[in-house]
Order: sequence, then C-alpha cells, then structure tokens
Amino acid sequence: MFHASYQAPGMADPVTCVYTGDYNTRSDRHLGPAVLPQGLKPDVLITESTYADTVRDAKRGREREFLNAVHDTLVHHGGKVLIPVFALGRAQELCILLDEFWERLGWRSAATPGPPIFCTAGMAASANQYYDLYARWMNERRQAKAATHGAALGLGQVRVWERGMERRADPG
Repeated sequence: MFHASYQAPGMADPVTCVYTGDYNTRSDRHLGPAVLPQGLKPDVLITESTYADTVRDAKRGREREFLNAVHDTLVHHGGKVLIPVFALGRAQELCILLDEFWERLGWRSAATPGPPIFCTAGMAASANQYYDLYARWMNERRQAKAATHGAALGLGQVRVWERGMERRADPG
C-alpha cells in the first residue's frame, strides 16, 4: 500500500491518494488485515478490483470443501493433487492450510508421514523466503511462530519441487 499527498499551486487543501493491489480488511492465515495509517483519510483510492462485484461463499466453507476433496483424492482414490496457484500470498495461504490439515490428520510425524506437499521452486518458494525473512509483514500468530521456531510460515510438510524430481520413482 502506498499513500501520498499532493497540493498543486492554488489548491486550498492537498489531495491524499492511496494506491494498493488487492487487500483484505480481515486477517488470514499469514497476513494481518489491511489498515490505513492512523488519521489518514484519503480523498482517492486506486485499487485492483477483480472480485469487487462478486459475492462469494464463506471462506471457511470453501476451505472445508477443498480439504475434503484433497483428502478423498489422496486417501480413498490413491490419487495425486495438483493445485495451480499463480498469486503470491494465495500460494502461501494454501501451503499453510494444507500443512495445518496434515498436522490435524497426524501426518506430520516420522511414524505416520502423510503424502508429500510440494511448492514450485519459482516465485512462491522465493516469496516464502521473504516471508520468513520479514516476519513483521505477517499476522501476530506467524510473528510468534517466527520468534519461537525461526520461520514465520513454519511449513513442516511443504517442500520445494526441484527440477528433475519428476524423473524419480518417489520424489517424496
């Protein structure tokens, strides 16, 4: 989020503008809510608005359906799941969601490891490093995790998919 004030010669008051990509006023799994600096009352807001006029189902319900589909595919059908995620932030959100789901299922221990979760070695993996490096960008829960575990995302089950792993019989 970027904000600036501008006052042209002859203007009575400066015009304050806020420019941002997409934003959320609610906290999610890794980021806190978007907030304006104390006392800032912008005259103009410029923002990305892909879903501005879309009414969507509750996030919790969508996540439950997603996790049930993943579980059903892996456990009951012996399949694999490929989830193309192109948005940074959303990739981290899904990694956290799956990692926490694996933990609830008891798939985190060496005795009962779950199916592997991979993240591509591209931008999402690079972004994960930045989130860990700049934990102050994260919500309070993730900041606390970084303080105690050294990594804000703390993705115990998520590993980076390296080039050539597709040729291995068992990349996990």
